[in-house]
Amino acid sequence: MRRFMKDLLIMGAIGASALWTAQQVVRRRRWFEYSGRSVIVTGGSRGLGLLIARELIAVGARVAICARTTEDVHAAVEELRIDGGQVFGMVCDVRNRDAVQSFVDSTVAQHGGVDVLFNVAGVMKVGPLDEMTEEDFREAMEINCWGSLHTMLAVLSVMRERGWGRIVNVASIGGSTPLISMNAEGAARQILRACQNGDGEVYISNVLSPVVWATRLAPTLTGEILALVNRLLPTPGGIGQNTAFGDESQSALSPSILTALSQKAAARNNELRPRRA
Repeated sequence: MRRFMKDLLIMGAIGASALWTAQQVVRRRRWFEYSGRSVIVTGGSRGLGLLIARELIAVGARVAICARTTEDVHAAVEELRIDGGQVFGMVCDVRNRDAVQSFVDSTVAQHGGVDVLFNVAGVMKVGPLDEMTEEDFREAMEINCWGSLHTMLAVLSVMRERGWGRIVNVASIGGSTPLISMNAEGAARQILRACQNGDGEVYISNVLSPVVWATRLAPTLTGEILALVNRLLPTPGGIGQNTAFGDESQSALSPSILTALSQKAAARNNELRPRRA
């Protein structure tokens, strides 16, 4: 019995070592450098998209960004060029397939092709279900889902012609919440590294967050606690089914010292600029 267990442990160790080695070989073959690559970042004028564009500029990539307003595009392009980046920006609503195709065609003309696509453009509308409208959900689907499909279809032929390409679709289940969210710069770097590794799927979270660990160990209890915390969030505020941006919502805890860091990050990453409704 002891001999059997010993042999089993040895075989397990050999198998684990072989698996690890195979993973490293695959990663090494998939690895690439961003320097000189043509990279598209949708939603690259604000927030995570802008952070990803900054990181790409820092490592020598040629970046193309798009957003829905001229002001947003100009502000982001100006900042990135000051940092020494080779940047192309264009107004584009990813819900419009023709506009997306025009943006991709212009990027190819400017940068000679498209090597990597980061789909970051997205919206997040939250509120009591009875205050939400069908249009709220429809807009989220059109931007978050159909928008990503439009850009993927637009770059696919370009990547196939070049014989290489990477596409990264970024999705989120929450915004900036104390104790739950992670540093946005760190998230951007993890996303870029996952793309370089050729990872098929990556979950990015603050592994040190007590809420993350509580959700894994006791999901039902954590859900009940978060439901209680939910009562502290802003109420509809008498606006009915009208829309208000997050920074316009207030409660007993927001704004406060708990949200100070989030507010500074939002200002730093162009998220407090006037928005188009």
